[in-house]
Amino acid sequence: MTREQERQLLRKDNNHYLWRKPRAEWTPEDLRNLTGENRPEPKTPTVAVKKRPKEFARKQPVMVTSAQGTKEYPSVVLCAAELGISTAIIYSKINGHQKNEGDFVFMKSKMNY
Repeated sequence: MTREQERQLLRKDNNHYLWRKPRAEWTPEDLRNLTGENRPEPKTPTVAVKKRPKEFARKQPVMVTSAQGTKEYPSVVLCAAELGISTAIIYSKINGHQKNEGDFVFMKSKMNY
């Protein structure tokens, strides 16, 4: 490989580590890395991952207790829309990252929708 070909390959990747290494210190391994001969084969998953159907995505049933009583919602998104609260706040209270104080107390529900 000529030096011009090496420069052209290096210009394709401005962050290649060989830009910071003097040419006199390059090893045969560095040249193989530059040409892409050392790239590992992409790994194929050995176990198939079963995905949930899209209609069940982000459907965590929620039970909300307030001064008006207890109400169950089929999802955090619907609960947040009706109560006017951010979904992030509800998720963090359900998962115990924030304390359940104030007007509403949130809990995971065993509802099946």
